[in-house]
Amino acid sequence: MATCGSFNAEFRSICNNAFYFDDTGESIDVDEDSFRMSRQCSQHLIQSKDNKFLLFNEKGQFRACDRSISQQSECKFTVQMYQDSALEQKKGRAVILYIRKKDNTILVCCNEKNEICPVKMELPQEINESQHKAVFYLTKLSASNVCTFESSLCRGQFLGFEHDEDNPSLKKLALCPRYPDEVDDTSEIIMN
Repeated sequence: MATCGSFNAEFRSICNNAFYFDDTGESIDVDEDSFRMSRQCSQHLIQSKDNKFLLFNEKGQFRACDRSISQQSECKFTVQMYQDSALEQKKGRAVILYIRKKDNTILVCCNEKNEICPVKMELPQEINESQHKAVFYLTKLSASNVCTFESSLCRGQFLGFEHDEDNPSLKKLALCPRYPDEVDDTSEIIMN
């Protein structure tokens, strides 16, 4: 729970419609918002609406491209669920999206420029922050297998696909704004 100027107080009385407390002088421990790894995880193929499959390529980039059925096995990402201790209601389930390559765990993360980048790191068991570069809120939409991933770090920004300027046949994973009054499926992702 976020705090601002918290102290340990003891109730004394009510007088003239006001509540009176005494500061006990004792320090208190306040639980901060955090994420804790759940036992739940699942593997999925991640697709754009135009059926391109997300993969982690040999250049160390997340890209979406066409894949034959035999090539799809290299496109499996793991969705690791996390328990969120925040009291405020958030839309979706806290998750980290990652892939394993050559004994490395590569997480889908946001950077300070609001871009998506791969980060090699172990999955955290616990995150003692209310926001994290690798935590997204997964929300399933009414259509089957279609969902959104909202960044916990960059609220209002969602994982989506945009054209790669260097190679128009590819799409890259990006953070995209999503506005409630606009029809825009760039941030809608298919998980199979």
